[in-house]
Amino acid sequence: MQSKIRINEFTLSYYGIYIIEFEYKNRRYKFNFYLPLFDLFKIIQNENLDVENFKEDFDFRHTFTKTILEFDIFEEKNEKVVFINSELGEYCEEQYNIQLVDAKIVD
Repeated sequence: MQSKIRINEFTLSYYGIYIIEFEYKNRRYKFNFYLPLFDLFKIIQNENLDVENFKEDFDFRHTFTKTILEFDIFEEKNEKVVFINSELGEYCEEQYNIQLVDAKIVD
């Protein structure tokens, strides 16, 4: 059964691809994250950050606490979440062996 989880504290890193880190039910998750530029601007706005200062301060890693992300999950099994890949995520995994998960920003 497909369901969703929401998180509101997460860290983004950027090294040619975004990496997201967060804790959910006392378990730490870290994986490649698909983040369109428009969504990054929306997160910056939600966090009340200035875009110009953010570009200088980002330094490849930043923690966010005011934005809620919603992930589609396949199941929670043995206290571990199995995330659902989008079509783009499935393509990247098949073509490049890169897992890529995305999320929706909750308003």
